[in-house]
Amino acid sequence: MKSNIFSPKSIAIIGASPHKKKLGFQVLKNVIDGGYKGKIYPINIDPSIRHIQSHKSYSSVLKVPGKIDMAVFVIPAKFVPQALQECGKKKIKLAVIISAGFKEVGGEGVELEKQILKIAKKSGIRILGPNCLGFINTKIKLNASFAPSMPSDGNVAVVSQSGAICTAILDWASKNHIGFSKFFSLGNKSDITELDLLPYLASDKQTSVITSYLENVAGNNGGDDFRGVAEKTTLKKPVVILKAGISEKGAAAISSHTGSLAGSNQAISSLFKQSGVIRANSLEDLFDYAEAFSLLKAPTGNRVAIITNAGGPGVMTTDAIEGTKLELATLTNETQEKLKKVLPPAANIHNPIDLVGDADDLRYKNALNIIETDKNVDSILVLLTPQTSTKIEATAELVLKKIKKSSKTIIPIFMGGKRANHGIDIFEKNHSAVFEYPERAVKALEKISFCQSCEMGIRKIYPPKILKIKKSRKNKVNKIIVGARRAVPENQPTLIAGSTADEILKQYDIPILKSSLAKARSEAIKKSKKIGFPVVFKIDSPDIIHKSDVGGVIVGIKNEKEAGVAFSKIMSNIKRNAPRAKINGIMIYEMVSLGIEFFIGAKRDPTYGPLVGFGLGGVFVEILKDVSFRLAPLSYFDIDKMIGELKSAKIISGARGKGSLDKKGIVDALIKVSNLMINHPQISELDINPLAVFENRVVAVDNRLIIL
Repeated sequence: MKSNIFSPKSIAIIGASPHKKKLGFQVLKNVIDGGYKGKIYPINIDPSIRHIQSHKSYSSVLKVPGKIDMAVFVIPAKFVPQALQECGKKKIKLAVIISAGFKEVGGEGVELEKQILKIAKKSGIRILGPNCLGFINTKIKLNASFAPSMPSDGNVAVVSQSGAICTAILDWASKNHIGFSKFFSLGNKSDITELDLLPYLASDKQTSVITSYLENVAGNNGGDDFRGVAEKTTLKKPVVILKAGISEKGAAAISSHTGSLAGSNQAISSLFKQSGVIRANSLEDLFDYAEAFSLLKAPTGNRVAIITNAGGPGVMTTDAIEGTKLELATLTNETQEKLKKVLPPAANIHNPIDLVGDADDLRYKNALNIIETDKNVDSILVLLTPQTSTKIEATAELVLKKIKKSSKTIIPIFMGGKRANHGIDIFEKNHSAVFEYPERAVKALEKISFCQSCEMGIRKIYPPKILKIKKSRKNKVNKIIVGARRAVPENQPTLIAGSTADEILKQYDIPILKSSLAKARSEAIKKSKKIGFPVVFKIDSPDIIHKSDVGGVIVGIKNEKEAGVAFSKIMSNIKRNAPRAKINGIMIYEMVSLGIEFFIGAKRDPTYGPLVGFGLGGVFVEILKDVSFRLAPLSYFDIDKMIGELKSAKIISGARGKGSLDKKGIVDALIKVSNLMINHPQISELDINPLAVFENRVVAVDNRLIIL
């Protein structure tokens, strides 16, 4: 897509109307009132209409004597194909189709959208929409939309799939004095999508931060298309996306641990993390992050100082920091001594610095001047609550001056209502970020402190790890899968567990326990002795997922006598608790001890492909849910981030005097599972639980796969 396509020197409004209540009148008026200096051609099929809003009207774009770069459509959907064909003959390069009545209404609308796409492709026209709000380019003062007003110039670009969200963002921006560079309403995304706009905005000099509201992610290869484009964009500029439509519907007839933990929400989060995208979980987040990236300077570190005139808000802010990657700064002794000299005895000179309730603007000024010079401080949160002695406007003015001059990141948080708004207005009118609640300020500060684009530069060194697996091994896995499917009715999920699951993992060199299948009591005794006591017995059945629930597991079998008793007991339990289950026999495993139980899982998302998870395992996997996910294929960088996100990460690195665990073994196992899922699309879900991790090895103890 050519970079100048959204900077037209001439535009036609197809469907322009002289009637004020018509959309064609409003869109034309927006173009004129916005201050656009290019040529404007109203198009109305009625030849008796000579002028619309002081501009000469034409019955067709073909009647216009000059060149036209862009056409805006505000005509009924059924007339769009013919008008678009005329645009093709006129060599128009961009069609902004505001008109509705296409695939969003179903039926004939779907076919109509296919028709205009065919026309556009043949004519070399790019389409924005249909069923969209339009688009705005503040640099050339073009408001080619039916948004109520032209936003002010700024450095924030917006790409939205919802017209209503567009108008909400514009209204918020007007109140908060936030300016925009470009504003795109995608509508049905029939042609131009975020995959076109992200590269365009990455090279747009007017844009510093890209924000977006999406209901679906564009691309034909799961998340790969988006991931490739977003990676390149986030290396240049922060991209903040609010993704809607993430709720889970329904449940599978058969489910693994992974099935209950992984879903479309985790897939989207993983896709964004691996692409460098900053995810907003609400419109509030989207607004806050846009404001932060647009108006705040990025801090050089994560150490935060808090200045407040009330203890409670200081504690709230400290609590908010505790749950992030930010840290409460430790003030130097020199700083504390300086604060002691200028603050009253009741004040707290440690972080958070409490100026106490009677603090005026001078006390804030003195504290700010001292904290700003502390080498242990990277950013400062300045909290103010309206109290009797508080000079709100004067404090806002001095903080504003300090923000403009300081090399450090300073964020004002003015809490309250009517009185606090007097201070908030000062910041907003001067295009300076301000927050009303500490939790929102802290979240925004964390985002600009840890913008993922800087991490993406590191990630480029570590591309996804694709293993060279012998064709014979892949074929053996496929043969096992085909054999398992034959025993199950068509379209029904198939469980592969026990020795069969172990054999699949073995083909990918994932370490498994020494094991053997026994179908009779005497055979169980003999094979237990060969493996070496102690051993574990587990029922082997494609119909039983959770073996412990039906009495299908016995551990710590120490001798031949116990082996015989255990075999009989398990068979009796299964006959009583799962009488219809198909029984292959009993799997005998070597018994491992002293390892820490972790979990590796995978689930194939229908849109984004295999999602691989790792976390604390055993019986607590679904209770504690200390699991992190990424989309396959995984890189070493992905896995390092996955492990770092876990609360149990310290167990792996060594905690409370205990040695570190075999992290390399964990990484290797995750890479192999990632490749297994990529190479065999028939695998819907996979569980390795537990993955026993020792100081020098890992072992997949209990394994199962679900085939669809």
